[in-house]
Amino acid sequence: MLIVLRKKFRFIKLLTVLNLLFLSCIKVSYANELDDAVAAHDQALGKVVKQARAKLIEGKAEEAYQLLLPHEALGAGIIGYDFLLGTAALDSGHISESIMILQRTLDVEPDLSGARLELARAFFEQGDNEQARHHFNLLKQQSMPPRVAKVVDQYLTAIERKSSKYQSKFIPSVSFNLGYDSNVNAATEDELFLGFFLNENNIAQESEFVQLELSSLYSKPVSPDTLFFVDAKLSHRANPQASFVDLTGLNISSGFRWDMKNSDFGLKLGGRNQQVDGGFNRETVYLQGSFLYQVSDKFKLNTLLTNNQNRYQDNVEIRDVDQILTSVGFQYFADNKNDSIGLFYLLGEDDALIKSSAYSNERKGVQLTAQKVFSADLLLTGVALVNQVDYVGETLFFGVTREDKQKILALSLHWFNLTESNWRLSTSLSYIDNQSNVPLYDFERAELSLTMQKQFD
Repeated sequence: MLIVLRKKFRFIKLLTVLNLLFLSCIKVSYANELDDAVAAHDQALGKVVKQARAKLIEGKAEEAYQLLLPHEALGAGIIGYDFLLGTAALDSGHISESIMILQRTLDVEPDLSGARLELARAFFEQGDNEQARHHFNLLKQQSMPPRVAKVVDQYLTAIERKSSKYQSKFIPSVSFNLGYDSNVNAATEDELFLGFFLNENNIAQESEFVQLELSSLYSKPVSPDTLFFVDAKLSHRANPQASFVDLTGLNISSGFRWDMKNSDFGLKLGGRNQQVDGGFNRETVYLQGSFLYQVSDKFKLNTLLTNNQNRYQDNVEIRDVDQILTSVGFQYFADNKNDSIGLFYLLGEDDALIKSSAYSNERKGVQLTAQKVFSADLLLTGVALVNQVDYVGETLFFGVTREDKQKILALSLHWFNLTESNWRLSTSLSYIDNQSNVPLYDFERAELSLTMQKQFD
């Protein structure tokens, strides 16, 4: 969001700069009217003012400023001198000095609209939106040429957009999801393993499902480029034909995002609590860092590093692990800046806390992502992933060094602003094929779902 607002602001600023080229003739007309008053006070100073004005017209603002500055003791309080010095200071980047000089000009002549326009611009460049808005609004109460009025309106629009970046936001949302899961407990279809009949809960079961999720996001800009946020999600999924895997989850995280010129960096700390069939199953504390770099107009570098500490209920604490996951890759964007494809390399490892655990592993994989924007209200996304997991714990799985190869395909279609603003309808199809040399962990799973989400501003 910060990137989008920044791009919009740059576009507005470009428009205003183009229009300010037109304003140069207004500055000249003001200076011509005031030249006589300066010359009447001091003829030599009048000549310096004319020379500085010529340099200002040529775009040599710094030279004009340096030419006028040594005469400030003599010229201070003379409208024509102060107005030109303040304008040259502003256009050459001496913002604080320009504000002081232009305020001095308006103290002498409050109705000098050219000086007020320059002062409003100076406050805008300094980042003082409220003072800039005040002086631009005063200008709107005066009679102005249409082109000047347009510039003032553009500045006021840019101020509103800049100001919105500093506003705290609280965005709650609710979503309702229903669908079908072909293997809700992610289990093998085999009834026998090593000559023993498996419990029915350890054999693949299908079920319809319904899920309700409540979420909220609070964000507060702490500087033009830094955003603090807290987000929370509470969800419950019910599986009528397999209630023993009904899932309740709570996820809370907080962190910062830094929006720099060509890159973005994020850091967050969070925790998850997961309950299965009404009882505690797992809790996770995690730290996640992300980095995005705009390599060119068409390429972005994306990296993601996550450290998870997964802790299970007492009777399965053998599965407790510290986990590190890394993703590094590029996104390629089409000419419309919306459609994209991405290719990522995945790397990770699980380090079991109990030395005798079999759950330590190393993993690597490749992920392909794609998105197609059909319109402002219709988006298609897709993911394909291949992941290899090699278990390296001291203990084997039933006498075998376990190796899993996982393939995932997912496709989602999103309709935004459905029926009214902030409603979204999504339909998703996913498929998982987990191939394992230990048959107990070999399974396939397909899921089809429909989600309605409402965001409240």
